[in-house]
Amino acid sequence: MIYTLTLNPALDITVATDLINKERANKTILKSIAIGGKGFNTSRTLNCLGARNAAIAFCGGLFSGNMEKMLKKEKINSKLISIKNNTRVNIKVIEKKSKKMVEFNEEGPVIGQDELESLLHVLKEIGAGAGYFVISGSLPGNVEAGLYKRIIGILKKEKIRILLDASGLPLYHGIGAVPDIVKVNQHEIYEICNKYYNAEQETVIGNLINMGIKAIMVTNGPYDTFYYDSTGKYCIKSPDIEGPYKTGAGDAVNAGLIFALQKGYSTERRLKFASACGNANILSEIPGEINVETVHELMPKIKVKKERD
Repeated sequence: MIYTLTLNPALDITVATDLINKERANKTILKSIAIGGKGFNTSRTLNCLGARNAAIAFCGGLFSGNMEKMLKKEKINSKLISIKNNTRVNIKVIEKKSKKMVEFNEEGPVIGQDELESLLHVLKEIGAGAGYFVISGSLPGNVEAGLYKRIIGILKKEKIRILLDASGLPLYHGIGAVPDIVKVNQHEIYEICNKYYNAEQETVIGNLINMGIKAIMVTNGPYDTFYYDSTGKYCIKSPDIEGPYKTGAGDAVNAGLIFALQKGYSTERRLKFASACGNANILSEIPGEINVETVHELMPKIKVKKERD
């Protein structure tokens, strides 16, 4: 079983317009309404891959009933922890002429201490049968930055393997708990190396691997991805995929990586598969949604090269 965690979920509404005009009202067409948040996106990809998973998330307020119905309709197995305040709403506008997306993301709700304790109780009850646990995304604004570190500590006691995908101070604290895998983008790793470690990226990554983190993947949008583990450093080159739907691509990579680990894929095949999942998501209107046939069509086009031992 694979679990995903989304502490700051959203109702994602995607619309399209020909050209964004700041001087007048823009007429749009609705493209999709989906439950968003990095963990939910990862669960959606895992569903497409046929992997057993469950999404744990906070949910509350005006749209909570809609979220529950939409998750059931998508057949996303979920454990929703009720909160008093409203789950956020994100608006994504696709400009068809430029094929670019502009995002307007609402800040997350305030989480009460009793609600936080409910979350920790759920995590303590999971048990070792979880296998893998994906912790990803931002924290609600009032939640202390060390929460991911605390959660990783709880899960590690049950021998659960953990992937952490975060940024800023929550990433820095989370890394200190030594998760099994860290997946970040280039901006996120650059920030913590300069702000918190005051050292070069390669030095920091090497130290983290020596500390016990089994693998670190650094993505960089359409540019090369790098993967580090105890055997060395790998460079992943993907084809240039045309499409405006970038949201969820990194979360699809998370799903592909965990799925491939669960299946025992070799390092090269695992990295090709994970990258192909992210690329396939760019062609879908729904964050995290992929076509498995597209994934397998893309894999031969992805090149993996070991740069050093």
